This record gives sequence, structure tokens and C-alpha cells, in this order.
Amino acid sequence: MDKATTNKIMTLCFFLGSALVFWVVGVLLDTAAGAFAPVARLKAMAVVQHGLPLSCAVLTFCWLQFRKKNRVFSEEVITEVSKVVWPTKKEITGMTIAVSIMLVISGIVIALFDYGSGEIVNLILQR
Repeated sequence: MDKATTNKIMTLCFFLGSALVFWVVGVLLDTAAGAFAPVARLKAMAVVQHGLPLSCAVLTFCWLQFRKKNRVFSEEVITEVSKVVWPTKKEITGMTIAVSIMLVISGIVIALFDYGSGEIVNLILQR
């Protein structure tokens, strides 16, 4: 994978991480405003309601984008993920069918044990 593509993927991932921070800070602010009256008064101000999540997101993006350690780590992750051999559609279908069959068999076995142990408990209680 060339350097330009890696940089684009990193920037996109950093942006998505920052968007997640924006959402989480907004949800935490809403939750805290519901629980604490002083936070509710602060949240009523547009600067806090919109500015706090946005500033946290921008700071997160800048920290991720411009810190050398983060960029090196991200490049290594992208390089390693590009080496992964992904299963084919046929392999995925076969594994999904095998797991589904095993789930049904496990469910039947557990149901039989449950029914059997229930009957044993009923026999003991009737005596």
C-alpha cells in the first residue's frame, strides 16, 4: 500500500475517532445535565452545549493527527491489516452454516438436560 493511501486511511480513521469523541461528550453532557442542576444550567448555554463536544473532538483529532507516535502506530496497524488474508464468501457461508448447526444441537442438548432435571426435581418433590 502506498504512502498517500495510508495517510488518507489514517486521516479518515482519526476523523471518525474524533466524531465518536464529539458524540460521547455530547451524551455525557446530556446525562450529567439530567442528573445535576448546575450542569443543566451550563448546558443551557450554546457555547457549552455545542462548544465543549466540538472542542474535545478537535483536540482529539489534532492529538491523533500531529503526534508522531500515533502516526507510526497507525501506519503499522494499517500495514499489518493489509497483510491479513480474508476468507472467501464460500468459506464464510460454510462456517456460518456449521456454527448455526452447532447452535441448534447445543440448544437441543440443553433443552433435554433442562427437561430431564425438571422431571427429576418433580419426582423428588412428589415423594
